[in-house]
Amino acid sequence: MTINDRQEAYEKIYKFLGPEDKLHIECAIWLFTKYPTKLWFHPPNEGKRNWVEQIKLKLMGVRSGVLDFVFLEPNAYYFGLILECKVKYTGNTKSYSTKQQKWWIDQLKQKGFSADIFYEKSEFIQKVNNYFSTAP
Repeated sequence: MTINDRQEAYEKIYKFLGPEDKLHIECAIWLFTKYPTKLWFHPPNEGKRNWVEQIKLKLMGVRSGVLDFVFLEPNAYYFGLILECKVKYTGNTKSYSTKQQKWWIDQLKQKGFSADIFYEKSEFIQKVNNYFSTAP
């Protein structure tokens, strides 16, 4: 899928998306444009599913609280970068990370990964650019 294809698809479904979904997609499109050769992914661990699918995914190892963007690229200081997406809602009220997400961030940092939360696309861009500016 090309960048133009992604952008077109995003524009078609934009009105059906919530604020966090929009931020996820905008960040992903930026990554595909800015860092097309970097090894990263977004685990599909959120969303509403029927009970059979929920049980199946738990049996397969899907874990609660796993962060949103996983970069399997080391830099001079860390084994990889893992980021959680949250959004600011009207009235400047932020969505908050869960107990499980805080646990993951703590565990990842202990194991030599850079792990953090971002609330805006500009913050995401800054974190990713800063991470990749330090070559291994």
